[in-house]
Formats: sequence, structure tokens, C-alpha cells
Amino acid sequence: MIFSVFKYVFLALPLAFSLVVGNFSPASAADLTEAAFRQTLKESLDKNPSLVMDVLRGHSEEVLSIAQSEGKTGPAGDTLSQNAPKSITVAETSPAFVEQEFKRMLAKVLKENPDLVMDVLRRQPLEVLRIAQQGNEERKKQALKAQWDEDAKKPKIFKIENRPMRGAPNAPVLIAAYSDFSCPHCARASLVIEDFLINNPTKAHFVFKHRPLSSHKYSRIASLYFIAASMQSDIKAWALYKGLYAGREELMEKGEEFIIPLAQKVGLDMDRLKADVNSAQALRILEEDMAEAKEFGFDGAPYILLNNLVLAGAPSPEILAFGVEEAMRHK
Repeated sequence: MIFSVFKYVFLALPLAFSLVVGNFSPASAADLTEAAFRQTLKESLDKNPSLVMDVLRGHSEEVLSIAQSEGKTGPAGDTLSQNAPKSITVAETSPAFVEQEFKRMLAKVLKENPDLVMDVLRRQPLEVLRIAQQGNEERKKQALKAQWDEDAKKPKIFKIENRPMRGAPNAPVLIAAYSDFSCPHCARASLVIEDFLINNPTKAHFVFKHRPLSSHKYSRIASLYFIAASMQSDIKAWALYKGLYAGREELMEKGEEFIIPLAQKVGLDMDRLKADVNSAQALRILEEDMAEAKEFGFDGAPYILLNNLVLAGAPSPEILAFGVEEAMRHK
């Protein structure tokens, strides 16, 4: 986007700079030293900050550093460094060269004189946050990829019998979420998983595994109600699942006083439900899931398995999608 503009800049300098950044117009291409570039950047920030933001997206770590330090991460002023580039001459004005020089110069400015870009960062805080998050996501992907290469070498066997499943049965990736109905991170993870299943119906199917935390008063009983509901109807069990997460705060406050009306609302047979909640089968399923979580070293919730790959915590949609692709690659 920015480069579709800048690739012509040095071919028609006076007109191009006038269009892009306002009145700044060097006499010739030979005048565009690093100092002139910095002046051009200043003008760009004032006249058309969105153009600069396009370049900043490719330097998310520097943007995060600048935003956190308020620009005070390098030397002030416009003094040229000892490694300043040569002037750009007319003979070097191919589109590829211009694109390369612009990217290199802006990266240099970000590191050596970040106060020059602080105005645009302050004026577009939401975009800066998004850029920083993108950088964090990329770093997380690299760390997870290394972890998953090791995870794939250690098959994890877990039970899915007598547990309700969602998604295409023959999908290449099975998502197993070891979760707690009272946990806010688990609730967020449930929404991310739900969205992925809807938008990628052939890539993954899903099983809910129980990891009620002892610190949450009603988590265990909520799990038993979900298991009991699944003994009647998978469809009604998933309706209960959604309702438990949607009403998580009320669940934490009221326990069964919240669960029972919700179970009635989704159409469960209440007499059978109450009997199944206390059944040996419901207790066995719960204890099997908890034992698996302990065996796998899952010391909290949520923990998500993508076949054999482990995700700790509530993933972003991007990380979950990346994880599914990696699980398919390792299959």
C-alpha cells in the first residue's frame, strides 16, 4: 500500500513528495540524504500518518518499545550517524531500490531516533496496540512451534467414549479442552473454539474435558450436570454448556440454584438428570478427565490439546488457527 505510492517517489521527486507529505520537495534525488528522509518522515506524520502506519506494521517490536518508552529509546536530534546511507542518486531509482531504501531508513529511524514517530503513535493508540499485539502473536507462534515439534513426539492418549462431540467426526484435528465452567479464561476459550468450529467445519472436531479447579466452589457440580445432560442428549448437553459459560458469574454465586432452572430451560428430563448427576458413570467420566489432566501436567485451566499439541490458556483466534494447522502438519 505505502510502497505502491513510494515506488514512484524518486522518479518524480518534487511532485511525489508534494502529493505524499505536503510541501517538502528536495531539489533533486541526490539531496535525499538520511537527514532529508527524517524531515520527510516528520512531514508524513503531519500530513498523512496512515502511510507511515503501513510501514510500522512491519516493525511491531520497535513500535511496542517506542510506545512503552514514550520515544526515549535512542539519541535525540537529526544528527547523521557514522553509518548514514549515501545519497540516493537518480541512477538508483528503480522501484525495488526505493522500496528497500525506504524500509531500511524507516527501520533505522525507529531504532536511533524514535521520537520522530511518537506523534503518530500517540494519535493512533488503537492501531499501535494492534501492531504490538501482532508482534506478540508472532513471537508466541515461534515459541509454540518449537514446543509443538517436541509435543508431537509424545502421543497423548485420552478418552472420548461417552463424551459429546462437536464438529465433523472425520476432521483431522481433535480439539480437547480441559476446562472449568467457573473460569473466565475457559469461558473465553470456549468462544474462540466455537467460532473456529463454525468457520472451519472440516478441519476440527471438539470434545470438552473436565478440569474443575478446587478454588471454584461450584465447578465440580457444574461438570457433573454437563456429564449427566450428555447421558440424555448431546444437543441439550451442548445447550447447557453454552448456558453455563454465558451465566458464569451467576453460576459462581448460586451453584445449583442457577444450574437447575437452566437445565429445565434447555428441555432436560429433570428426574433423570438428578439421578444421573449422582451416578457412578458421571463420577467416573469426571475422574478420568481429571486424572488425564494430572498425567499431562495440566496444573490449571484451560489447557487445550490439538491432537498431541498443547496450548496453555485461552488462545486468540489466530493462535488457535495456527495450532490447528500445525496439528495437521504433524498428523
